[in-house]
Amino acid sequence: MKKMSCFYFLTWFSTSHLMASLVIAAYNDQAIYVASDSCLTQVNANYVPTHFKVTKLFKVSNSSCVSITGNYGMSFEIRNTGEVVVYPYLLNELARICAELSSNQDATAVRIRTVTNRFRLSYDNFVKAVTHLGTKPQALDGTRLLFTGYDEAGQTFFASSCYFQGTNRFDLTVAFARSMSNRIGSSIILQGESAFLPGLLSARDGPLPALRSDALNNAIASIIAEVSIPQDQVVNCLVEMFRLHKDFAATFSSEKGWIDAPYVIYKITKERVVQIH
Repeated sequence: MKKMSCFYFLTWFSTSHLMASLVIAAYNDQAIYVASDSCLTQVNANYVPTHFKVTKLFKVSNSSCVSITGNYGMSFEIRNTGEVVVYPYLLNELARICAELSSNQDATAVRIRTVTNRFRLSYDNFVKAVTHLGTKPQALDGTRLLFTGYDEAGQTFFASSCYFQGTNRFDLTVAFARSMSNRIGSSIILQGESAFLPGLLSARDGPLPALRSDALNNAIASIIAEVSIPQDQVVNCLVEMFRLHKDFAATFSSEKGWIDAPYVIYKITKERVVQIH
């Protein structure tokens, strides 16, 4: 299996109050597959984690969706009871913004700008709230949105990453893009915990290669080479990547591997977004 040199690493988030995620986007056969785990982790003062199930993928248009990783919001303690309340404000705001998008036929690029601008307002409110509670904005872990889809105007598959941290202005970076005549710059993108899987998939010796199944090796090689494979093989490949990350990330990397099923997978074509897993 050849080395996976074309991985594109979006970001790796450090510890935060509401943390840990893995989103994987893969392009194959005129479609983008976007997959996320469903675990949100809250860590208390003694660094003991508590896990919750949440949704991290949301539809933006008929041919695009958005995922979120990083800092989802805040947790706070009720003083008289000691109960910890988890409030994933940023996650909830993104879900609300996407749900409230108008039903008109705005272009995908317009709808993405709408989501980004509205989320920026919500993020600013979040920064003001935590600042009022005594947290310095620069101490906040970042939040990243990843938009993936098909741009009907440019006839291009794309993945655009938008990053928010503290009082800094967000940046918009293109992770990969494909026109009908140009190759993809990267066939697989990792969002969130992105340190363990590249090493696992590219390892040629040591204990890591034995963790990979032959099916995973073959699927990854085909995706990287842009060789079409059946949908079920792509799905199985993504699910195995999640499983390996959950089971072995903490052993072989600095990441915690705090992810969990259900692993939600959307398939994006030129015409539509469909949940397939």
